[in-house]
Amino acid sequence: MAVSKAAVELLPRFLLPRLSWTPTRIASRVHRKDAQRVAAHVNQTRHVSVASCTISRPKLSKETREQRSAAWQQRWFSATSRRARDHHFDTLKFVQRLQEEGFSEEQSVALMKILGDVVEESIANLTRTMVLREEQEKATYTQKVDFAKLRSELLSADSTESSLTRTSHERLTNDLTKLNSRLRDEIQRTQASVRLDLNLEKGRIREEANSQDLKIKEVETRIEQETAALRERLEQVKFSTLQWLMGVCTGTAAIILGVWRLLIKTFLARLCEQAERYDEMVTYMKEVAKIAGELTVDERNLLSVAYKNVVGTRRASWRIISSIEQKEEQKGTDKHVGIIREYRQKIELELEKVCQDVLDVLDDSLIPKAESGESKVFYHKMKGDYHRYLAEFASGDKRKNAATAAHDAYKNATDVAQTDLTPTHPIRLGLALNFSVFYYEILNSPDRACHLAKQAFDDAIAELDSLSEESYRDSTLIMQLLRDNLTLWTSSDGAEPEPSGDASAAKEEKSAEAPAAAETETKEAAPAS
Repeated sequence: MAVSKAAVELLPRFLLPRLSWTPTRIASRVHRKDAQRVAAHVNQTRHVSVASCTISRPKLSKETREQRSAAWQQRWFSATSRRARDHHFDTLKFVQRLQEEGFSEEQSVALMKILGDVVEESIANLTRTMVLREEQEKATYTQKVDFAKLRSELLSADSTESSLTRTSHERLTNDLTKLNSRLRDEIQRTQASVRLDLNLEKGRIREEANSQDLKIKEVETRIEQETAALRERLEQVKFSTLQWLMGVCTGTAAIILGVWRLLIKTFLARLCEQAERYDEMVTYMKEVAKIAGELTVDERNLLSVAYKNVVGTRRASWRIISSIEQKEEQKGTDKHVGIIREYRQKIELELEKVCQDVLDVLDDSLIPKAESGESKVFYHKMKGDYHRYLAEFASGDKRKNAATAAHDAYKNATDVAQTDLTPTHPIRLGLALNFSVFYYEILNSPDRACHLAKQAFDDAIAELDSLSEESYRDSTLIMQLLRDNLTLWTSSDGAEPEPSGDASAAKEEKSAEAPAAAETETKEAAPAS
C-alpha cells in the first residue's frame, strides 16, 4: 500500500542511517527475517522521491503469520533479549501510531525493534561510567586506611628526627664550650705578646725620633744657604720673566680673540637654527670650520645640520618638480614640460653649488685637521653623503664620477670605523645605513645593500648590552631604520629600486627629526625606501 509523504517525514531523521544496523540475537528467527526485509526496503525507498514512495506488504506463509501474531501478543518489539529495564514506554501504542500514519505492520515492528535497541544502547553508554555506592565506600575506606598508615609513619619519623636533632644539639653545645675555652686562652696569649711588641716598638721609635731631629737641623741649615743663593737667581730671572709675560699676554689676547670669534659665530649659528635661517647658519659654520682646528662634537653637529637642511629643502623641491615633469610628459603638454625642465635645472644648479661648497670645506679644512677616529669617520661619511646627493640628479659621466667619489669616501669611513668605533656607535651605524642606501639607490645593488645593512645590524645586536646610556637612543633609532630598510628591500622580491621616490623622501624626513647624541648627528642617517 502507498505511504503518505507526511508519514515518512514523521519518522525521526536520526533513525534512518541506523536502519541497516544488525540487531542482537532475538527470540524468534522469523522476526529477524521480517526486520531485515523491512529495513532493506526502507533503505531502498530513501533514495526515491518521497511523493512516489510505496511499500509493498511482504508475502508471508501461514506458519510465519501465526508466529508473528504470537510475538505480537507478547509485545516483543526489542532487538535484544528481554531483561530488566529501568525505563518503560508503550511500544504497542507507538506501533499503532506508525500504522495509522501509513506504515505496514512489519515496518512498524521493525522500526520499534531498532528504536528499542538504540534506547538500550544509549542507556548502557550513559551507565557505563557510573560507580556503585559500595565501590565508592570501599575506595573511601581504603583511602582512610592509607592516610592512617601515613600519619603513623610521619609521627614515627618525627620522633626519630627529634631525637637525632637533640643529640646533635648537645654535641654542638659541647663543641662550642670547648672552642670558647680555647679562644679565651688564645686571646690571653695574644694580648701578652702584643703588649711586649708595643713596648719594644716604643723604644725603637724614640731612638728614631732623636736621629730625625738631628737630620732636620742639618737640612734647615742647608735650606737657609740655598735660599740665599736662590734669591740672587730670582732677581736675575725676574726681568726675563717679565719679558716672557708680555709675549704670553699678547699671544693669549690673540687666542682669546679667536675663541671669542668662534663662540660668537657658533652662537649665531644656533640662533639661525632656532630661526630656521639655514643659509646664514651655513655661512657662520663655514667661518668656524676655517678658523678653528678640529671641531668639537657640538660644532660638528651644527655644521652637519646647517648643510643638511639647506640641501634637504632643495632635494625635496627637486623630487616634487621631477614628479610634476613626469606627469606633464604623460599628458603631452610640451609647453609646460619645457618650463618645468628649466626650473628643475635651476634647482639642480643650486644643489650642485651647495654640495660642492660643503665638499670644499671638508677637503680643505675639516678632513686634514681631523685627529680622532670619530671625526674622520664623520667627515668621510659626510663627504660620501653629498657625493651621493650629486649622483641622485646627475647623469652620464657626472653621475659616474659622483658615484665613484661617494663609494671611495664611504669605503674610507668604513675602514676607520671598523678599527676605531664600536659596532653600536651611532656614527658607525649611520655610516652603514647611508652606505647601504647608496648601494640600493645609486648602484642599484639590492643584494649588497641588504648584506651591508644586515651585517651592521647583527654586529650591533651582538654588543647591545654594552651600549652606553648617552648613545642608547640614537643607536637604537638607527638600528630600527636599518631593520625597516631590510624589511622593505627584502619584501620587494627583486623589484627595481627607485632612486628618488616619495618613500625615500619620507624616510629622510623621518630621520631628520631624530635627536642627536653628544657624539654623533643621527640626522645624517637618512634611509631610503
